[in-house]
Amino acid sequence: MERRDFLKATVITGGMAAFSTAASAFPLKKEKRQWYELREYTITGAAQREIIERYYRDAAIPALNRMGSKPVGVFRQYETKEIDRLFVLIPFSSADKFLGMRESLSGDKAYQAAAREYHMVSSKNAAYKRIQSSFLRAFTQLPSILLPEKKQRLYLLQERINQQVMQFRLQALVSAIPMLCGPTVGTRFSRRSWSRKAFT
Repeated sequence: MERRDFLKATVITGGMAAFSTAASAFPLKKEKRQWYELREYTITGAAQREIIERYYRDAAIPALNRMGSKPVGVFRQYETKEIDRLFVLIPFSSADKFLGMRESLSGDKAYQAAAREYHMVSSKNAAYKRIQSSFLRAFTQLPSILLPEKKQRLYLLQERINQQVMQFRLQALVSAIPMLCGPTVGTRFSRRSWSRKAFT
């Protein structure tokens, strides 16, 4: 099954972008490929979305920036429905940085204080219904995040049925449209799920 989601950046990100708007901006030089964690929150209303957005704005993004993870992107689903989703993209310079993230956050006193509301919510007023986290490595053709001008944008998040289809699609588009992320290295879930995702 394939999926396409249209996303828009929230005010939290300050215009962080997934794509460049011009093919001329596509970087051809070799550089170290980044790693990404893509978090997908399933939420059921504005109250849950506001808790998560406050958490990233006031606690998580400043702490992640202090760790060297920047820019961090927070995206809303363009067309919200009864079951809404929020996406967060966090870049890392290495897999070790990702693996050490929890330890770094647990030792960050400023983060712990700012994240108290998010961490202390009751099960009755949970901040989200479900969270899915995928760990990805940047494509060789676009090894790091490329930022365009800061303005309102729509982004397309695509999921392919398997690696072969993903690779074929990548080869077809790589000369025209810069893309972010890459093949999924691993996926973890809280609550239930039954699929493994590859985002392109």
